[in-house]
Amino acid sequence: FPIPLVDAHGRVRLYDDVVLLEGLQASIDPQAGGGTVALDGRIETLAAAGEETTLDIRATDVRFNDHLRTALDALLHDAGDLYDRLSPTGTAVVNVNVRPRRQLAGGWSVEVEPRGATMQWANFPFLLEGLRGTVAVRASGASCDLAGHHGDGKLLLRGRVPLAADSP
Repeated sequence: FPIPLVDAHGRVRLYDDVVLLEGLQASIDPQAGGGTVALDGRIETLAAAGEETTLDIRATDVRFNDHLRTALDALLHDAGDLYDRLSPTGTAVVNVNVRPRRQLAGGWSVEVEPRGATMQWANFPFLLEGLRGTVAVRASGASCDLAGHHGDGKLLLRGRVPLAADSP
């Protein structure tokens, strides 16, 4: 998840062939929009590719910008298509989970929780403001459960968003 981090601290331990990441915390570089990141996990260095990593990453106050778009593309391999279709601005909480593929199809999941953000869905003519809810993305696709408003009107956006055909 290639977002530049600064001021990282926490504990990294090596036990035999297992790397434990405990209580790692960092700030997202202010030039990348700011925010904070917490990470815990383990990497089993002798496990097969796709089966070696368990990570839980929680980033707060993450700004919707090109850095987040690039980071999401690193997982989705969609050239930023989903991000561009949503066209978000503002901030969010971002949760990334990496698991062995035997536990989670594709090996990863991402949940983006907008915090009063705005969005202009490519196929919907209105700017949605004050967004709250979740966009959950997995290798199998993305689902939205968002609430917001356009002027005085309240809007809900719920459903599934297909990803690019070549997504992992």
